[in-house]
Amino acid sequence: MRSTPLPSTKTNRSLPRPPYRRSYAAPPSRTSSPLPPKRLSRSSPPSRVSSPQEPNRRSRPSPPARWSSRKPPKSRSFPPDP
Repeated sequence: MRSTPLPSTKTNRSLPRPPYRRSYAAPPSRTSSPLPPKRLSRSSPPSRVSSPQEPNRRSRPSPPARWSSRKPPKSRSFPPDP
């Protein structure tokens, strides 16, 4: 009799409690943790953070764009050649 009500009440209480606590702790912890580091990193090395991010993003799309542009011309130049 005691073993059945104990697990049922514990599981019911533990189930709603973890999600509520986690959801509340997740948003504040994520927003509070990234905010301080972002402000510190931006204030001290703003040029380094903005420079590596821009070139990395631009350099990545540039190679694929060149490959795709080079592929069509090559395929077109091949048929007319022979």
